[in-house]
Amino acid sequence: MDVLLVEDEPLIRETLLEDLSGAGLDVADAPDAETALGAAGGAPRPPCVLVTDVNLGGGMNGLALAAEMRRRWPELGIVVITGKPSNLGGRRHDPREICLLKPFGTPRLAAAVHELM
Repeated sequence: MDVLLVEDEPLIRETLLEDLSGAGLDVADAPDAETALGAAGGAPRPPCVLVTDVNLGGGMNGLALAAEMRRRWPELGIVVITGKPSNLGGRRHDPREICLLKPFGTPRLAAAVHELM
């Protein structure tokens, strides 16, 4: 898999899945962090890029998921998406991470993923 997409809102997840697949990427999706960790750990190889929303409902949020996946797979590229810039306060710059603010277009998301691959 090229991309693991994690978004708790079904309509947004489906739209992003279609957009990324339409950009020629092999994408797996998950509704929450726990499912995402299981999918990544059970895959023949880990994803190249994690695309995750910050707010994932109950349980682990997207920032904690990103940290755990980076711990397991240090070379993983990460795209963090959020509708609230305050969710990103204090994030340290990492060249393997891109933060996108909602709303963003398909070309911007696809470009971010390709940049990190």
